[in-house]
Amino acid sequence: METGVVSIVAQHAESVLGKERFRYVSAVVANCKMLALELDGQEEEKGNDKPRQAIDLDALIIAAYLHDISTVAHGFHEHQLESAEMAVEFLMGLNISVERVKKVEQAILAHTTAYASEERESVPIEGRILYDADKLGRLSGLAVVTSLIEFGARYPDRAVTGDVLVRLLLK
Repeated sequence: METGVVSIVAQHAESVLGKERFRYVSAVVANCKMLALELDGQEEEKGNDKPRQAIDLDALIIAAYLHDISTVAHGFHEHQLESAEMAVEFLMGLNISVERVKKVEQAILAHTTAYASEERESVPIEGRILYDADKLGRLSGLAVVTSLIEFGARYPDRAVTGDVLVRLLLK
């Protein structure tokens, strides 16, 4: 992981969003890490023959920090469009590959849309994870468990079972 770049992105997000909104974004980052690790863990446990998109954890974390970056200045209406644009503009000034910047942009653009199952595979995995992590960030208690179960439904080959929920909730 490019910790220097991620640190710069986190500092930028905090300066733009302020402490309170940055706290929420940090929770989304943590949710992204948890979900990505869980997906990778389930992939290893199953020894899946069916290949899935590799998760670009750096792109995912950067997108999580920047996914709401425009909300202070522009509000939440279609904020994914403005946030993606602002993220690309900021990231182009850093030493980040164009490919990774594109992944960040795509994840931010996808994070507000619930895709039908037939469309899901066309959405980058980082965008799907960010969508779920953002929704988890807005919930608590029993609603989190329900969301994790729905997460399992969206990824049927990696279902969230009772023992997975226990591991996630007791970490």
